[in-house]
Amino acid sequence: MDRTVTGPIEYAPLAPPWLIATAALLTAALVVRSYLRPGRPLPLAWRAAMLLLRLGALAVVAACLLGPSRVERTIHADRAPLFVLVDASKSMTLRDEPTGPTRADRMNVALDAGKDALQTLAKRFDLHFLRVGGAPTEGPIGVVAPDQPKTAIGEAFDASLRAARGRKNGAIVLLTDGVSNAGRDPARALPRLRAAGLPVYAVGFGLDASPAGQKDLKVTNLLAPATALLHATVPVIADCSLSGYQGKKVLAHFRVDGREVLTKWIFLQRDRETVRLTFHLPCEIPGQHKVTVAFDAEPDELDTKNNELSTFVNVVQQFLPILYVEGTLRWEAKFLRKTLESIEGVSLDYVNAFAGDATLLSDKDFSKYRVVILGDLPSKLFLRADQEKLAKAVSDDGVGLVMIGGMTNFGPGGYVDSPVGRILPVRMTSHDGPLAGSFTAVPTPQGLQHPACQISEDLNAANAAWAALPKLDGATGVAGLQPAATMLMKTSTYDPLLVEQPVGKGRTMAFLADTTWKWAMGEEKSHAAYVRFWKQLVLALAQKDLKSGRRLWATLDRYLYVPGETVMIQIYAQTEDGKPLKEAAIDAGIVASNGARTPLTPTFYGDCHHATYVPEAGGEYLLDISATAGTTSLGTFQTKFFVRSADLEMDNPDADLPFLRRAAQDTGGRFVEPAGLTDLLKYLDGKPAESVVEEERRTQLWNRPSVAVLLAMLLTIEWVLRRLKRLL
Repeated sequence: MDRTVTGPIEYAPLAPPWLIATAALLTAALVVRSYLRPGRPLPLAWRAAMLLLRLGALAVVAACLLGPSRVERTIHADRAPLFVLVDASKSMTLRDEPTGPTRADRMNVALDAGKDALQTLAKRFDLHFLRVGGAPTEGPIGVVAPDQPKTAIGEAFDASLRAARGRKNGAIVLLTDGVSNAGRDPARALPRLRAAGLPVYAVGFGLDASPAGQKDLKVTNLLAPATALLHATVPVIADCSLSGYQGKKVLAHFRVDGREVLTKWIFLQRDRETVRLTFHLPCEIPGQHKVTVAFDAEPDELDTKNNELSTFVNVVQQFLPILYVEGTLRWEAKFLRKTLESIEGVSLDYVNAFAGDATLLSDKDFSKYRVVILGDLPSKLFLRADQEKLAKAVSDDGVGLVMIGGMTNFGPGGYVDSPVGRILPVRMTSHDGPLAGSFTAVPTPQGLQHPACQISEDLNAANAAWAALPKLDGATGVAGLQPAATMLMKTSTYDPLLVEQPVGKGRTMAFLADTTWKWAMGEEKSHAAYVRFWKQLVLALAQKDLKSGRRLWATLDRYLYVPGETVMIQIYAQTEDGKPLKEAAIDAGIVASNGARTPLTPTFYGDCHHATYVPEAGGEYLLDISATAGTTSLGTFQTKFFVRSADLEMDNPDADLPFLRRAAQDTGGRFVEPAGLTDLLKYLDGKPAESVVEEERRTQLWNRPSVAVLLAMLLTIEWVLRRLKRLL
């Protein structure tokens, strides 16, 4: 039943009341004074009439400034809302004891015992019985089948708030194991539930930690190199979580392209064990190969979908392993690392020496790399014995070496007379200072013939292309060049910038700037020049021709993903001499394991086309590409990647009872065990079932057309009277 009550007039002044009153009194005094001393004789009746009209207009204005309003309150009486939220997800099929009932069995027993109490509550309250999975669904009171693939408790809270419509004296009864793995974070809804008067009465099922004997053989992660050299043997590392098989042996399988290569027996001494398995993959056949680590499904296992995991390894004949060591966190390293990883056949080993560990390079066999890049790395973080190993690898094994400009390398970094300093193409002293100011990179005549400096398709326009690049800021100063060195590039102030020299079977370079990332941040042509410069520089150091023999290929950031994770794809289409083809017509798509093909829309940026894809389900996927340049076919390219099957409900069998206790505490409810559900329902039956909601309607008395009309009439009449008496 609704009841409307009209309250007294309330005020919301547009300015402080004392200010309004003071201004009104002063203005009224001026008005009275002006009419008491008119400029010419005027009958008293006329003066009184005009004075009252002017004072009336002033009173209307003052009243409007006070902001008067009439408040009407409508009181609605309705049944209080009661929401029974029941977890219908697959995690409720878990057993908290090896031979005990499932969580759903215990929940349905509790619901059956409390059925009469629920029916009684439904007569007094506005009761909603909701199954919680993805989107909550309402149904009749009764037992629930746990068949939902996810749990969205936050969505159920939001649905309850919407359905409550501001009604008070309501409540939420939540039957769940507390784990929410989809939708909004339910914890964020707790303050709103408390403010709305909807306390959560939580009935918890499950244990905070999986019980002893819970059986599950899970491959949690699989680590393998994305690229491997033909005839090499590379490690494949599997991290496994094994539980419930204490005192037993389980068999692990290592498969390549579906063919079993090796098996390992694992004896489990504890109920829960984390095991790291290492297999070795012999790379004898070029191409992409699927590697899998798997366990046989065991009886009564919690989830068999996580028993195996796969990824892919590309075996290549031409291989370019690069070691990049950086000693300072800087933009140059970020952009250069990304560019190196985009070069076909490159396997980048990036070493971060920020922590100051001088032994980081002690276990490196430098002879296995084709190129070594030293960033802003001081000599104190590069042991002399390790420097000697690198110098020998350059001279005897043909390794290419380049040191990039920085504040703590070259001479100031302690490389004067060091094993590495002696093979670099520049002379150094410990007093060498940085070159200040901005400058343009200018290739020398010898540099224009060097691949690293050929950033333009037209060699005649090379100087103009370099001049168009953004200026670099600062460089490392050196004392001069070594006798066998060749300066390939200089600054616009004629200082050395890029210098090269042969050392035995290898080559060394000194690139004295460290802000080429500005080229990468420039316009499209500038970014393409940046990528081409660094790509050709490392290929020249490796003494490898730029041409790969292939005009179309693609790279992924890795080959193992989870559903919902973005796959980053770079597609390279090139001319016969290795230049990027921006206008190439590319037909790219992702073929899922069910044969469905999803087209991609590549966008050209830098020196390649970029595309992304987000897989929704686990399985094996194929990236399929073909391209043409005009009427010329660039060929086709295919590569595979794997998406692990993720069961949101079974991946983590632990309940989250602490969240349920927090939800009850923060909203003014309580937490009970399943056996206490019936007593909880009886307790709720003793609470008021009527919800009284007050709806307030405020009418602004001053903000009406009639007030504006009244003010206009008063001023108009006063103006007419003054006009008649010729006072205007």
